[in-house]
Amino acid sequence: MDGLVVRDRLTATDVAIGTGAQWRLATPSGTTISRLKLWRNVGKAENSWELFTRLADGSLLPGTDCTRPVNEFTCQLGGPWTAPVEWTGLSTVSVRIGISCTNTSTTCAPGYYLHEAWTAIYRSTVTIDDPTPPMATDGGGSLFAGGYVRGNAAATVATASDGSGIRAVQVRVDGDRVVGETTLDCDYTRAKPCPDIASPVTVPVVTANIGDGTWTARVGVVDAGGNFTPATTQAITVDNGAPHPPPPTSAQFVTTGAPTTTISWREPAAQVSAITTAHIRLCKGTVCRTTTQPAGTGTGQATLQLDQGPGSYTASVALADAAGNYEPTYATHWSITRTADPTTTEPRSGPPPATTLSSPRLTLTKPAVARDRRSVTVRGTVAPTVRGRVTVTLRVRAGGRMRTIIARPTIRDGRYRARLRIPSRTWRKATITVRYAGSATHRQATATRTATPVRRS
Repeated sequence: MDGLVVRDRLTATDVAIGTGAQWRLATPSGTTISRLKLWRNVGKAENSWELFTRLADGSLLPGTDCTRPVNEFTCQLGGPWTAPVEWTGLSTVSVRIGISCTNTSTTCAPGYYLHEAWTAIYRSTVTIDDPTPPMATDGGGSLFAGGYVRGNAAATVATASDGSGIRAVQVRVDGDRVVGETTLDCDYTRAKPCPDIASPVTVPVVTANIGDGTWTARVGVVDAGGNFTPATTQAITVDNGAPHPPPPTSAQFVTTGAPTTTISWREPAAQVSAITTAHIRLCKGTVCRTTTQPAGTGTGQATLQLDQGPGSYTASVALADAAGNYEPTYATHWSITRTADPTTTEPRSGPPPATTLSSPRLTLTKPAVARDRRSVTVRGTVAPTVRGRVTVTLRVRAGGRMRTIIARPTIRDGRYRARLRIPSRTWRKATITVRYAGSATHRQATATRTATPVRRS
């Protein structure tokens, strides 16, 4: 580090009258003073007195004393409206500034009425080097509890200490990327500006800021000099994304006279956590029911009971994963028409079965990549009558890992827009897919484009 700066703090200690007075600044353990800057007014009327600025080893800094000429009453260094004096390249644990008598047996007479030497410090700036990392113990919290991590988490440090004190508790991943921080109150007019930690300090962490995937996470402390020491280091797996809609493997528009029909699907790949459950929803008009069944084998199917009689039904399947992520709108849809049984006189209820759904006319313009290579803006249009949301998925290999970033912008006036944040600048090509899941009036649609970062000139 270049040094932390302590301003306007010198501790004065008066010593015995007749030998002088001094001010002493001592640094905390593990730190040293590397630079001293003083705005001062020092002088004397008798050369028997010495004006001094000394280091811990007793050596005298240059330019701290003066000699009174025989034809003048005093000599003086500094004063109001004069430039400060500065010493650099130091390496000392303390500095003493004051007055001492060099000839106590003859000419250094004490007395309150004798004004023979003086020193005044208007302002000081001391640069303290702190190369020693702090001590930290007992890191923990829900971020390090094991299993999959999602949503809001927390990390803690029980105790920590350092010669310059603890400036902040931080959570870092991917090397030194800070994803959570709690700062402590520091006073940089003191030689030890920050406090130590004697009881646990908690850092809130929004895991969405980390990104999905497996990371090496550290919780630790930063001292006033900027040195970081981890209290705990552990691999964590973050999963905030619900599984993508499952691609259908059976026809999505079905007409049948039977009281049952079977739908099937393929489970999406590239999941951070394993798929565990399929949520199956079947509706006829405003009457709906949802059932669940185990998933995670790679494929799935369900037999639907069309027991509300002939008419139009809609079915959807959304998946949940082992991290607890489940989003009902990330679903694949089927449109089913049950015709009347010709051997019965059961009247048709409800409107005639729909045989054709309209196209949502989904478009995706060329994605715009910001100059910082981290932000990608996605825009497009749909038919004016389309409502709801679209799902925007960005997949990219960035920073040596395959990343998946998902956004769900709302459709407004036939348009949608999303801004996605890539957690690394190191990538070459991203694949962006926009999916409209379909509705009772419009069929589902998908659009895909690639994006490349802006070349720097």
